[in-house]
Amino acid sequence: PTQAARPQTQGALYRLLARWFLQPPPASSETELAKAEAMIGLAMREGYDFVAMRSDAKKLRGPLGRYSAPISVRGVSGLLVRCEVSTVHSYLLFVSGSFSDVLIDVTVKQFVVLGEWMQSHHYESCESQRLLADEPNSFVGTHEQLQRWLTADSLRTHMTNVYSASGDDVKGAPFADDDELRRMHTLRNEVLFAVEDISLRRRLCGKPSQ
Repeated sequence: PTQAARPQTQGALYRLLARWFLQPPPASSETELAKAEAMIGLAMREGYDFVAMRSDAKKLRGPLGRYSAPISVRGVSGLLVRCEVSTVHSYLLFVSGSFSDVLIDVTVKQFVVLGEWMQSHHYESCESQRLLADEPNSFVGTHEQLQRWLTADSLRTHMTNVYSASGDDVKGAPFADDDELRRMHTLRNEVLFAVEDISLRRRLCGKPSQ
């Protein structure tokens, strides 16, 4: 994504997400509310990530989080909604009649490659050789911007680099087949993130996954 599509500070983004996902039920005691607020305040600390957020969530009484809430960002009113794709992935959308939906995702980097084509030694190669080091960990931007970043060509390139670095056969890999590559790219972009189908996007967001 373009620089403008990225958050100004990672800490501010995680604090926003923590305020969303670590929100205790309205009927919680003052002690529980204060405990959650303290954890949310620490979300801007150096090194905080989604793993830390999940760890904090286990220390709070559930159910946690909200699925929709009206907010105002720099004078623009809209609805912040939580999107769940089964148990696979969660992200947020800012929906306003003033402009296109804005997607907020702090774990988007995992979709630069596809887990269906990855094994443990592939992840080890990514880490040891820093194969995806130049890719952003998070994304804030429109679905159009996401579509321009997560292309079928870039998916094949990244998977080729991973397999090559791991000493695996590239020519016989599933992503070498054009039809399979297109199918998985479509599932990622048009189902998981609903980049084209706004009605699907609305069904995925604002309520618990079915």
